[in-house]
Amino acid sequence: MPAKETDGNPVLDLLRLVVWPRLAQLHRDGPARFEIKRPEKFGGPKLYVGYDALLAEYKSGALHPMDLKNGVADALFALLEPVRTHFKAHPENLAFVQGLKRTR
Repeated sequence: MPAKETDGNPVLDLLRLVVWPRLAQLHRDGPARFEIKRPEKFGGPKLYVGYDALLAEYKSGALHPMDLKNGVADALFALLEPVRTHFKAHPENLAFVQGLKRTR
């Protein structure tokens, strides 16, 4: 996906539809906050309060596509941690899920 392109951007779609709603649930005391961790040589960590602030920076080119991609990947990894923990504690459930057949 080209830099600054927001229409049809799958990384932004994942952030908007999957990550941001979950962040909103976790931050019931105020607006959702999303942090992108990046090395100091690339400007250091960046904290966004509200999806529109992130979107505006991405559209302007101030947020690099790779930084966005890495931030969304980190967020998805963190959101899936309870699933990994559950299946590690209950390998029989993982085996069951892996054994399911697709019906379509």
